[in-house]
Amino acid sequence: LIFMLIPCIFFWGLLYLTKSISSIGMKLITRVLAVLGIVLLGFFLNSKFVATSSKYKYENLINTLEGFQSFHGLEVFTEGQNGYTLGDVDMTSIGLMKKIPEAINVTFFRPYLWEINNWAMLLGALESFILLLVFITLFVMVKEYFFDALMKNNEVIFMMSFAFAFAFIVGITSYNFGALSRYKMPAIMFFYIGLIIIYSTSGRRINDVTKRFSK
Repeated sequence: LIFMLIPCIFFWGLLYLTKSISSIGMKLITRVLAVLGIVLLGFFLNSKFVATSSKYKYENLINTLEGFQSFHGLEVFTEGQNGYTLGDVDMTSIGLMKKIPEAINVTFFRPYLWEINNWAMLLGALESFILLLVFITLFVMVKEYFFDALMKNNEVIFMMSFAFAFAFIVGITSYNFGALSRYKMPAIMFFYIGLIIIYSTSGRRINDVTKRFSK
């Protein structure tokens, strides 16, 4: 949680520091360079932190991830269990990046209603289904403004960057809907807050759409 939150907070501050730059090209270059700087700083701090705790070495993290997948993956084939799988995962940086869409989808929108096989999964499935309905409804109501907010609203960018980054980590490591329902709470909270900000700042666009639906 901390490893994901701190870089996002730095990025949030960066958005405000570069907000006054009038040139779009210069603003983009400045932000890209700053993001690269944050990434390099993260690697440097991580190397220092790893020196005192081997638990967070990249190799050990990958081994832990493989352990989660092999253990919880067995539950997918066990009757009455609530495990899930993302298919074969190549334990390399590129391989993990390829699983980003699936991992994020698992965190936000699964288990699906047809995946329920016990009472414990029912609440998780309803929670995911409600979030999906809220997301689709808001997207339809303010479709054009939705992407505009993702690009220009600093609070939305901050909330969504953390939500999606944390959702990927949770989705790629949990491999169990029970564990997923607990670990994903920060990602869900930030995602909802981002959607609320989009809704509250869309203003006139939502009112116009509502009037057209009411006619």
